[in-house]
Amino acid sequence: MATYTTLMRSIDQATNLVQSTAIPDPEKKQILSVLSEAKRPIDTDVWIWRSIIWALAIIAVVPVVAGVVSVAPPTFKDVLPLAAAAIGGLVGLLAPSPVKDR
Repeated sequence: MATYTTLMRSIDQATNLVQSTAIPDPEKKQILSVLSEAKRPIDTDVWIWRSIIWALAIIAVVPVVAGVVSVAPPTFKDVLPLAAAAIGGLVGLLAPSPVKDR
């Protein structure tokens, strides 16, 4: 599987090749527009985001359940910040971005 840098390098090389060849201008503009619209895998792959959300949800829920089931109260106080950080991460991922698309 190609990495992000390999993908971007390939797109840059294809762009340079198209610009340097004797392709007619209408076709050249069309090819360059398609190349500029190429998306990163993290923008299009939904499984990456699903796995991140599941991992954070598990990290948030397991310490709370373990603290309730546990008999040792210090354990609950030690893992509560971990659950709070995971919940904060989930909120950060799911909240809409304040920056609008350009």
